[in-house]
Amino acid sequence: VLMVGEWLVRIPGNLAHQATARKAYDDTRRQEFLAQIERNNPKTEMVMILVFTTKDQDKAVREAALAKIKSNPQWQEYLVDRLQTPWADEIFRFLADNDVENRQLFAEPIKTGILMIAAKFKDSMERTHTFYDGQFYSETQAILQTIAKFQDFGDDYVPAVRKLRKALDTRLKSYQQAANLRCIPLLDAWLKNHQ
Repeated sequence: VLMVGEWLVRIPGNLAHQATARKAYDDTRRQEFLAQIERNNPKTEMVMILVFTTKDQDKAVREAALAKIKSNPQWQEYLVDRLQTPWADEIFRFLADNDVENRQLFAEPIKTGILMIAAKFKDSMERTHTFYDGQFYSETQAILQTIAKFQDFGDDYVPAVRKLRKALDTRLKSYQQAANLRCIPLLDAWLKNHQ
């Protein structure tokens, strides 16, 4: 009984120590992120700080990254250009959580970006050994959230989303370990609602 009492007395002290250590770790990470943002050249390396602009980021980090991005007068054109590259995934994550000034500029290139991600999914389906249920989910979610923000321009995203979905039907090789990809029902539901 005495040992249990001693253990119970130590719990608040241990919790306080853990909280202090966590805060110190978070502060250090925030400073590292802010330093990385500060060093970034938004004319040539902007894509490297897009990860800091998602809604889940620390507010100070997110605001610093957005300010740095927008310090490039051609920031929107830069993003549009990257929709045609393997960096399209980062652009969709940015667009899902942030607004742009010239939405029309992005409406058509979003289709190209979806096709870039479809090619990436197909390549992964052909080359990945072991899949997991959440694979491709965040990318799919960012794409669908982006489409929702831009669909009022009348662009038809259904063909591109169909190709994205088809990429996930790529036949697996005998050595590959399948999974119940959670993005498939998400895409199927979206396609059903947009037919």
